[in-house]
Amino acid sequence: MAPQRPQLDSQTLHQVRWLLGGLLSLLAAWTVFYMEVDAVVLLAVATVAVPLATWRPGLAASVPGWAHRLAFPAIFAIFAMDFYQTREPLPVMIRLGLMLLIYRSVTLRSRREDLQLILLALFLVVVAGVLTVSMVFVLQILVFTGCALALMLSITLTDAAEDKEEMAGGKPAWVRVEWGGVMRRLLAVADWRVLTLGSVLFTAVLGLSALLFLMIPRFDLGTNFFLDQMLKGKSSRSGFSETVSFGDVVKIQQDRGLALSVDISDPSQVPPTPYWRMLVLDEYIFGGFNMSAGLRAESSDPSEKKSRHNGTVAPTAAEAPVWTIYLESGVSKYLPLVGPYERITFASPQILMVNRTQVLATLQNDPSKMTAYRVEGMLPTARFEDVELAKRLVGWTRPEPKTAVNDYNPDEFGMEREQKSPMYLNLNLKAEEIARLRDWVQEIGAPKAGDREGFVRRACAWLERRHGYSLSMELPPGEGDNLVRWLASPQPGHCELFAGALVLLCRAADVPARMVVGFKGGVWNAGSGSITVTNADAHAWCEIYDGERYWLRADPTPGAGGLSSAVPPPPASLAGGAPRLEVDTGWSAKLNGLKVFWYRQIVSFDQKSQLELVRSAGKMAQSYGKRLLAELDRRLRSAGQWLSSPWSLGRVGWAVGALFAGGVLVWGWRRINVVALWRAMRGVDPVRREAGRWLRRMSTKGVPEDDAVRAELLRLRYGSRSTWAPSAGVFRAARETLKAWSRRSPR
Repeated sequence: MAPQRPQLDSQTLHQVRWLLGGLLSLLAAWTVFYMEVDAVVLLAVATVAVPLATWRPGLAASVPGWAHRLAFPAIFAIFAMDFYQTREPLPVMIRLGLMLLIYRSVTLRSRREDLQLILLALFLVVVAGVLTVSMVFVLQILVFTGCALALMLSITLTDAAEDKEEMAGGKPAWVRVEWGGVMRRLLAVADWRVLTLGSVLFTAVLGLSALLFLMIPRFDLGTNFFLDQMLKGKSSRSGFSETVSFGDVVKIQQDRGLALSVDISDPSQVPPTPYWRMLVLDEYIFGGFNMSAGLRAESSDPSEKKSRHNGTVAPTAAEAPVWTIYLESGVSKYLPLVGPYERITFASPQILMVNRTQVLATLQNDPSKMTAYRVEGMLPTARFEDVELAKRLVGWTRPEPKTAVNDYNPDEFGMEREQKSPMYLNLNLKAEEIARLRDWVQEIGAPKAGDREGFVRRACAWLERRHGYSLSMELPPGEGDNLVRWLASPQPGHCELFAGALVLLCRAADVPARMVVGFKGGVWNAGSGSITVTNADAHAWCEIYDGERYWLRADPTPGAGGLSSAVPPPPASLAGGAPRLEVDTGWSAKLNGLKVFWYRQIVSFDQKSQLELVRSAGKMAQSYGKRLLAELDRRLRSAGQWLSSPWSLGRVGWAVGALFAGGVLVWGWRRINVVALWRAMRGVDPVRREAGRWLRRMSTKGVPEDDAVRAELLRLRYGSRSTWAPSAGVFRAARETLKAWSRRSPR
C-alpha cells in the first residue's frame, strides 16, 4: 500500500494557533517602540508575559474564572484613570490597546477571540505605520503580515478538523505541548512544492507593491494627518528649549543616538567644524540662560501651513549648495542651521516661526517622526548681521546692581524696558558678584575702544588656564550664583560652563554677549555620502557683538579655537570635492547610511522624485532598446553578407550539418521526456513515481483498497514490469476514479 502523507491532528493545530497568536502579539506590542508614547511598564510586561504564556500554555489554562471576570472592569478603570490624568486621547488608546492585547495573548482563546487578537494587533501596527518612518518597521510589518495570514489559515484548518475540543483533567488536552515534537510534525507534513509556490507568490506581491509605489501618483498627507497632532509624545530628548540649565547639554551628549543626517550638493563647501546653530539665549537669571521676551517677540507669528518659507538672503548664484537635513524625531522643534539662508522647503506643509534677525527657525511642535527639509542659499558663517542692536545701544546706561538676586524684578526688563536695555548686557547678580566679575575683567585686561575682539581672545585664554575640561564635574559648594562660584574655583567644566562664564565676563566688560546652543561638528559617512551628527555632538558656545553690525562666534571650550574669524569662509573653488570632516567607516556608519538611503529613496519619495525616476527609467529603456536593435541589425547584416558571398563545398557541408543537428534536437525534444530521462539516470523509475503519487491522492480521498484501478496502480508501483498494463491508460482511469469520488465527498 502506498504510504499516506501524515496529517496534522486537532491538538497540533491548536498548538500552532497558540504559537502564532503569541508571536503576532509580541510583534504588535513592539511597534509601540516607534511611537513617542509612555508605555514602558506595559511593554516590559508584554515582553515577559507573552513569551512565557506562549511557551507554557498550561499557565494560561490555570487562570481562575474570577480573574477573567475582573479583567475587563480593571482594564476599563485603568483606562478611565489614565485619560482623566493625561487628557491625551491617542496615547491613552494605544495603552488601552496594549493592555487588551496582553490579556488576549495570555489567556486561552476561541476562534472569535483569535480574530479579536488580530484586530487589536492590527490597530497598533496601523498607528505605528502612520507615525514612524523607520526601515526596521518595514521588516517587522512583513513578518507580522505572514504571521497574521498563517494564524487565519490555522483558524480555518482547526474549525474544519474538529467537532469538539478534547478535554483532559478540566483543561484542553492541547495545552500539554512539547514544541520540539510540534516542529517535527510540521516538517513532516510540509509540502515543499506548496511552500516554494507560496514564497514565489509572496515575492511577486512584494515586487508588485514596489512597482505600484513607484507608479501611483503621490498624495501629500504630511502633517495634516490627525494622528500626528493627537500624539503629543515625550519631551524633546535634546533639552534645547528656551530655558537651558547647566548640565542639560551634558545629558544630551551622553546619548549616542543619531540626531540629524545631512546631504549637501557640494560636499567641498562643508567647513572642517560646522556649527549647527539652533537657539539663542540672551537672558541670564537664577543660574541658567533663557530666551527673553524681547527676543521671542522678534520671531514672526506662526504662518499658515506651507512648504516654502523665505529667509533673509537674496537669491544666490548657481554654485550655492543645497542642504537637505533629516532631523530625527524627539531631537528638537528648533531647526539646525549653519548660517543665513534664502529658502527652507519642507516635503509637506509646515507651520514655521522665523526670526530673520537672529537666523532662527522653529516648528510649531516637536516632530513625532523624522522631519526632512531642504535649505537653499545657505553658506556656513561665523558672523551674523544685526544692524539694529547698535542703534539700541546708543545712550544706554547700566542700571545699578541689585543687592540680592531675590530683589530682581522681571517687570523692569519687560518689552518696553527691553527696547532700551538689551538683555545682552544684563547680569542680574548680587552687587558683590558683579564686583568680582569686574575684578576678573581687570585681571584679564579690560577692553579699550575697538579692542573687543582682543578682550574676547584674552578671556578665552584666561578661562583655559584656570579650568580644565570634563563632562563629569561638581559645582563647588557655597551660596550665591553657581557660575560665579565655578569661576572662582579651579574646578574643571564642560561647554555650558565655559560659554556661560565668557558671557558674564563680556557683559561685565560692557561687551554684548549671548549663549548659543546646538550641535558642533559631525562625521562624513563615506558609504552614504552624507554628514552624520549624533546627540554626542551637542554643544554650547557664545556670540559676541563687535559694536558695529555683527555677532561673532566665540567658543571658549578648551581646544575649540576661541573667537572665530569675522569673515565668512569663501565658497570652495572645486564643486563636488571631498568634505573636510573626519570619515567614519564603522558599523554605525553603515547602519546610518542605510537609514539615509531609506530617507532619500522611500520616505522623501515625492511626485518630483517619481517623475524623475520614470524619466530615467524611460531613458534607460530607450537606450537598451536602441542598443538591442543595433545589435540585431548588425547580426542580420553579417548573416546576409555570409549568405550572399560565394558558396564553397566546405560552406555547403557546414550548413547541411547545422540543419541536421537542429533537426535531431527538435526530434529528440518531442520524442524524449527529458525529466523522465534525468530521473532514470538517477535510478528513479518515473512510472513507479507517478503511480505512488496517484496512490497517495486516492488514500486522501478515501478510495477503498479493493478498487480495481487502485490495484493496477499498486502493480505499477511495486509489481514486476512484466505484469504492467499500459501506464497511460491506468493513469487516465485513476483520474476518472478520483473525479467520481470527489463528487461523492461532501467536502
